[in-house]
Amino acid sequence: MQPPKIEIIEQRPNYLRIRVYDDPHTYLNLLRDVLIEYDEVEHVGYAREKTFEDVAVFEILTKEDIDALQIIEKATNEIIEVTDRFLDVFENALEEESS
Repeated sequence: MQPPKIEIIEQRPNYLRIRVYDDPHTYLNLLRDVLIEYDEVEHVGYAREKTFEDVAVFEILTKEDIDALQIIEKATNEIIEVTDRFLDVFENALEEESS
C-alpha cells in the first residue's frame, strides 16, 4: 500500500485544509474519529469531491492557540499506539489458539 498524496489547500496555525488522494475513507475516517474526541478541536471533517473518486478534502479547526498540525500528529501517534496494542492482542490470541 502506497501512502496517499496530500496537497495543502489552506494552512493557518489553528486551521488546516488538505486534499488527500488515494484514501478510500480508511485513514481519514479513523483520524476524524480520534480528533473529534479532543477538547482542543473545534471542527474536523472530510468530504469527497466526487462520489466515486478516492479524493477527499480534510479540514480541521482547533481552538485559537492550538496548532492544528500538532493535534494531527498527536492523533496519529494515538492511532499507532492503539494499532500496536491490537496487533499484540491478536498475535497472543493466535498463539493461544495454536497451543
